[in-house]
Amino acid sequence: MSLQSLIAEVRALRTTCDNHYRMINDFLSSNRSNIDMIRTELRGSGRGHDTAMLNSLKQVEESLKKAMQQLSQARDALDRVQNI
Repeated sequence: MSLQSLIAEVRALRTTCDNHYRMINDFLSSNRSNIDMIRTELRGSGRGHDTAMLNSLKQVEESLKKAMQQLSQARDALDRVQNI
């Protein structure tokens, strides 16, 4: 693999990280809207469906935030490689 090929691959990986970061961020925004809607519309459901749904959506949010942190670390590492 030539140096130019390596640089192109690093740039492609950085673009992929950026795209995934944006998709996760968009999903988090949508997820937050869903949480707000469930709090409003299903408050106090007789079978606890609101609580179960909220807990699941909060777990999704936590997992996605961790994924965003890892993508940020990957982007930083790719930037360091690209700047060598």
